[in-house]
Amino acid sequence: MKFLASDLDGTLFRDNKISEKDLDALRRLKAFGNKIIISTGRSLKGVNSILKEYPFEYDYLVMCNGGVIMDNRNNIIHEKSIPNKIQNRIIADFYDIGDSLIYYDDGNDTYMIENKLVDVSAVDADFFNHFSNRVTLEEALSSVSDSQIMSVFNVSQSIEKSELVREKLINEYDEYIEAFRNQVFVDIVAKNCSKGNAIMMILEDENKGVDSLYTVGDSMNDISMFKITNNSYTFNSVEELIKPYADNLVDHVFEVIEDMLR
Repeated sequence: MKFLASDLDGTLFRDNKISEKDLDALRRLKAFGNKIIISTGRSLKGVNSILKEYPFEYDYLVMCNGGVIMDNRNNIIHEKSIPNKIQNRIIADFYDIGDSLIYYDDGNDTYMIENKLVDVSAVDADFFNHFSNRVTLEEALSSVSDSQIMSVFNVSQSIEKSELVREKLINEYDEYIEAFRNQVFVDIVAKNCSKGNAIMMILEDENKGVDSLYTVGDSMNDISMFKITNNSYTFNSVEELIKPYADNLVDHVFEVIEDMLR
């Protein structure tokens, strides 16, 4: 038995779809008795919005960059959240940083904090459809819930600005959180949470070693997956900074599965 751990956005879900070639390959992988782990920064609501339109059988969901692990019946195997006190401190500290916006997810829904000083006119309107709940800064700071994941992102889509935000988060909150750059999003999760750590928990539960694991992703938040196996893959089209962390370069997920089935 082999395990495929695949990122979702930018990896399986590209150009707002999962290709038929990738879907067919995933189904063949399952037909030969292997297991699939979807490993994403999304929460369950965001994952379901994709899998409802592009269904395939999976075995585990690693969500919120490792903050939540579920089985294929949506039973929570592991969960770790950012304490509300830390969440609110981060919101207060980063609300006015450049042209950035903040969202957070408490496990029930995702909330975008409105900021009228940030010009969003250049942002694709469809992007904001992901955030059905818009809240004011005051409403966000009055929340008493913990967060499974938070994210700070700049509307100018600058990788440089995102890296500066990530460094500032680590410098000021390293005791409490992990911060990963996912394209221009800086995803924030509880301390010691990562995709790699979550996948290791799954393998331990399955009593399997890392030799059985294949991973594929396209961004910095996937590097923790690459580091735990010698069967790691990323795309020829990704940032040059990411490529050295992966063992193999491909163009599509189905190519990874072809290697697994040889």
